[in-house]
Amino acid sequence: YGRDIGGGVYGLLGDGMIRYDVGVFQGEGANQKNDNGDTGMLWAGRVQAAIIGGKAKSVKENFARSPTLMVGAAVAGIDVEDGSDGNIGIPQHDPDKPGGDRILESGSITSITFDANYRDPMFSLTGEYIGRWANPDEAGVDTAYDQGFRIQGGFFLVPRKIELASRYAMVMFDDDPNVLGGNDLDNVWTFTQGLSYYLSGNHKWKVQLDYKFQREEDLDGVESDESMVRAQVQTYF
Repeated sequence: YGRDIGGGVYGLLGDGMIRYDVGVFQGEGANQKNDNGDTGMLWAGRVQAAIIGGKAKSVKENFARSPTLMVGAAVAGIDVEDGSDGNIGIPQHDPDKPGGDRILESGSITSITFDANYRDPMFSLTGEYIGRWANPDEAGVDTAYDQGFRIQGGFFLVPRKIELASRYAMVMFDDDPNVLGGNDLDNVWTFTQGLSYYLSGNHKWKVQLDYKFQREEDLDGVESDESMVRAQVQTYF
């Protein structure tokens, strides 16, 4: 959800073992065209807890000095009026470009996430589940519930220098004929295998090579495959 302005609060509980965040936001977000003039108020909240090691202030990167386990959950919602504007999580549907978009002229969007992150000096594992309700105001049209998950793991072949990582992700769209329409897909899944070389021993300088395979299956059961090989250099200050 792209937004320009808003307010939020956060705090720590239990000697820093639990962190909470809540906020409300408004605006169109960066580089958005909105002909409707009203994007709706976005509200969001998140809580995360440190189960093993460290504090709950932030999730550790994959260079943890000792084993850490963080779990979290979040929820966000927004009311939609007079059509979507491209930044509510459901882009405008284009009939000439089949995809997982839905047509929501008026209603509400609510999304939830659950995640877990484990880190130790040699290994990292992340899991995430995401669900989204698209609830139209239109009579006779049911709420669509789309959901997905992601699992990603990495192992250092050479400590703090060379990491082998894998990722599997899948999105499953609600294909009930009575739900909000516009979606052309039944599911999409991707598998990525990558190798990273950390020039600086952290994420500031990194060379990465990966291969990604993606498969889309439409509502008629027709499958479409795509493969991509990518090499990149990453730096940040």
